[in-house]
Amino acid sequence: MWADVIKRPFITMGFLSFVLLIPLDLTSNQWAVRLLGRRWALLHKLIYLIACTAIVHYRWHKAGKNDEGVVMILWCSDFGIAALSFANDQSVSTKQNKTEVVKSRF
Repeated sequence: MWADVIKRPFITMGFLSFVLLIPLDLTSNQWAVRLLGRRWALLHKLIYLIACTAIVHYRWHKAGKNDEGVVMILWCSDFGIAALSFANDQSVSTKQNKTEVVKSRF
């Protein structure tokens, strides 16, 4: 069995992706959001790492049989850039709102 895992590393990468998804599954409810507080968002940023491991798993599994892996890499990178820019926009608007509240108090 171990020889098969060493011979086919995509199995290990797929299993790693699956194992990394378990904490996200267990904490994807309101109870966990309240319990973890700010750490919940940090934990759920793990999805970017999981997306990378899933792409590597898929690419190793297909081993050049098609070029869908490249399309997936580009799609995930575009999604990651969009998510980061959205998060940055949200933090800027939150800071602006806090500044407006402070100004309105004086």
